[in-house]
Amino acid sequence: PGGGGGFPGFAGGGAGVPGGSFSFSSSGGGFHASDPNDVFSKVFGDQDVFSALFGGQRKKGRMGRNNDVGGYDVFGGDSSFGGGMGGFGGMAQQMGGMGQQMGGGTRKPKMAAHKLKCTLEELYTGTQKKRKVTRKILRSNGQGESTEKVLSIDVKPGWKAGTKVTFGGEGDRDETTGAAQDIVFVVEEVPHAHFQRDGDNLKITVDVDLLHALVGFQAKIPTIDGRTLALPIRDVLEPNATRIINGEGMPTKSGGKGDLIVSFRIRFPREVSAEQKQLLRQALGKNVR
Repeated sequence: PGGGGGFPGFAGGGAGVPGGSFSFSSSGGGFHASDPNDVFSKVFGDQDVFSALFGGQRKKGRMGRNNDVGGYDVFGGDSSFGGGMGGFGGMAQQMGGMGQQMGGGTRKPKMAAHKLKCTLEELYTGTQKKRKVTRKILRSNGQGESTEKVLSIDVKPGWKAGTKVTFGGEGDRDETTGAAQDIVFVVEEVPHAHFQRDGDNLKITVDVDLLHALVGFQAKIPTIDGRTLALPIRDVLEPNATRIINGEGMPTKSGGKGDLIVSFRIRFPREVSAEQKQLLRQALGKNVR
């Protein structure tokens, strides 16, 4: 029976239905108050309909007042669609991934790599190098044409082998996509006749005869920038002895310089006469045999 002010067929009249839930019944006519969980259960059975449609998370309980229907958090913070309708967020991500797999963007042509040979002196002081490149461009009529261009490269002091300089879009232009290659120059260090580089340090080997290795001398050490340093040697030099001169290596990123490592290679005489051997025994002591 309907109450005053209510619709016919309502269970319980008045201004509304407790809980605000109702259903339509074809057998009894009109609307009847019911639990929505039972409605979903009758229509969908035991299938997790909200999980299938929205990807929500199943929560404890039944119809609640915190934006969850039938225990599924539709607008909850656990969803992946800005705090609501989580299944659509995942669906959007899947659609986006599908678009990428189908090749939605224009693929950039493979870069063209060139060697940039530099001497150790150039890497020490810095320099500017110019390289002429030939590239294919597209005219307005769609026809390809080869042109030449000179690229300038400012080599910075302290650069190392493997340093890369990239010129974006200065290479050949693809006739199909219209995209242009990047040109990259890779620094290659030219071997030096006297110096070897070890990070920010430089190494050099100096030949010393046996007499100077024993009695001492003042070594003259060349530098990478053409100067000559005086290095006094007062102690006996053993084979493969080294000395370090601070601040005479390669420029560093911090603005300083590495070290110059000097190795001494002792040269022994090929022949020693009987008289020289006698003098050596007298000079070096009785323990020498």
